[in-house]
Amino acid sequence: TQTLERVEELLDTAKDAGLVRGDLQALELIVGIGLLTRPQPAAVSAATPELVPRLVSILLAGMRPR
Repeated sequence: TQTLERVEELLDTAKDAGLVRGDLQALELIVGIGLLTRPQPAAVSAATPELVPRLVSILLAGMRPR
């Protein structure tokens, strides 16, 4: 799709600049962001309020170049 192609272009630029790891794929990035930005069930949010910040931290750490 056109959106995926645009994200790939941006990701390639970030890879060339050494800002993200070379094996990160555009679809992986899109799905990861989607998982983090969707509302969680109230029970999950109440039981683990630190979940979203922790997942953001993990995602960002995993995107960094080695």
